[in-house]
Amino acid sequence: MKLFKSIISSVSHPMGPFSVNRVMPQQEITPVGAFVFLDHFDISATPEQIPKPDGKLAHPHRGIATLTYLLKGEVTHLDSYGHKGTVDSGGVQWMKAGNGIVHDEWAKPINNKLIGLQFWLNLNAKGKSESPAYKALSNEQLPVVNIGKLGSTLKVIIGKYKNYRSDIPVESRQLLFHLSLKSGDEIQLPLNKSDQYATFLASGSIEVTGEELQPSQQGFLRNGIKKISILAKENSELFIFGGEKYEEPIVSGGPFVMNSEQEMATAYKEYQLGKYRTIDYSII
Repeated sequence: MKLFKSIISSVSHPMGPFSVNRVMPQQEITPVGAFVFLDHFDISATPEQIPKPDGKLAHPHRGIATLTYLLKGEVTHLDSYGHKGTVDSGGVQWMKAGNGIVHDEWAKPINNKLIGLQFWLNLNAKGKSESPAYKALSNEQLPVVNIGKLGSTLKVIIGKYKNYRSDIPVESRQLLFHLSLKSGDEIQLPLNKSDQYATFLASGSIEVTGEELQPSQQGFLRNGIKKISILAKENSELFIFGGEKYEEPIVSGGPFVMNSEQEMATAYKEYQLGKYRTIDYSII
């Protein structure tokens, strides 16, 4: 039996003056644990080509937590609750949108490159009703574990691996690991057979229990998997994510993910009424 129940390739999606690779959702939402969204960006630009923040790209969120992880570059976050933070390569920004927030992000390429991923995690009903929150962790603040025999590493962005735990808050048993794999290395990774998982290959070439995964492809693992074997055919950057199945109803609409159509209508109405507050750009 094949390990992956499906493998999808990302599609180009406009994002301001640039394009990103939209991994999920595509035709419809296919949750992986609490994860409902993934964009992969690999942008070539000079600092002068990145627009200065002026509010035009500011946008709301509600009902989710966003997580931006950088492989290369620098990103600054600003939101309507007064949170401000900057992380660079290897760092992560987490924002709990809760009951409604407006945020803006702008980037500074390093050596004319900006590479990273943005995930959305669906909050439960309680989390959707709570106030927004924000947390930023640098590369040095995320646990890194040596795996394999050739120098490969596993970084814990969300969740726990053995005795290593990330400080990014989660509502349930969820994980997000960044595996930086050296060519020829082979590792075994244990999983919880009752959880849902997917893999995303940002770069390189790998085999997962004998099945190939190419760059910008996401593989949805079959249910009941207790362990996977990963072989790096070249230096590769792999992400594994997922966790406990999200059991509540899911209604998605633009930047909001709610539990009912009525909640979705309320989310839009309260945004239009200004209840998510506004960003103070004077603190930049």
